[in-house]
Amino acid sequence: MWALKTDGSLTLEKIGIVTPHRSQACAICAYLHEKIGLSDMQKVLVDTVERFQGQEREAMIISRGVEKDNSRKGDRGFLGDRRRLNVVVTRARSRFYCITPEKLVENTKKQKNAVHLNSFFDWCSSKNDFKDNEEIA
Repeated sequence: MWALKTDGSLTLEKIGIVTPHRSQACAICAYLHEKIGLSDMQKVLVDTVERFQGQEREAMIISRGVEKDNSRKGDRGFLGDRRRLNVVVTRARSRFYCITPEKLVENTKKQKNAVHLNSFFDWCSSKNDFKDNEEIA
């Protein structure tokens, strides 16, 4: 699992976590509730892409906690929709983190019609300066 460490300049109220599915948002909230308690968990905004529109946070985390899009639609699939990708990236004021299963990246690379999603993963990889299971600072 991941941990977000801060030097005090980033408070919990400045963190947003976006996920494609409501059930995933609920699972993240339950995890945060267990790890940091109800009061602190409620300070972090966790929601789906659609429900996050019009809001910003200093730090945005996208959690793509599925191993594959449930279709072979490539960029027309739920995870590869360029409008959703745009909403997620443009909601971050200064920091953006993408948490994605390696299997999803591998499956997407095999899809020739997943241009936007592959470009997104390539962009994230080019910015990646930490390894799996390291803390995000």
